[in-house]
Amino acid sequence: MKLNPKKIASDLADLAGVSVESPTNEATSWSSQTSPQVSSQTFDPKSPLGGDNIFYSFLIPGAVFQDKNGDQWEILSYEWNGRVEIENRWYPSQSNANVPVADIRRSIHSWVEPVQIKVPPPVPGVIYG
Repeated sequence: MKLNPKKIASDLADLAGVSVESPTNEATSWSSQTSPQVSSQTFDPKSPLGGDNIFYSFLIPGAVFQDKNGDQWEILSYEWNGRVEIENRWYPSQSNANVPVADIRRSIHSWVEPVQIKVPPPVPGVIYG
């Protein structure tokens, strides 16, 4: 019996779930999706977060974000009226502020803690403020 390497590779790919025809080749959740990129996800009109899940997922006290200038800020408290108390991680005695969520969204580059994740630009049509 002669072995066909292409047939064996095809069968192995199907078994592993990496072929184009395989139903397991598609992402099952946004957190595991590798394509399209996060910045090209489409706006979900049914979501109360307005398609900005990455930004809101770590907007909690104790989280640290990096702004577009490279400074890192710790969130001290997230108040009921949409204001956030933040403190500069490296110069806490000099930089402590109470700012609206819109200012954080405008200046954020990435979440640093609890995880390192880049925050994509806002979805077109979403207005903060």
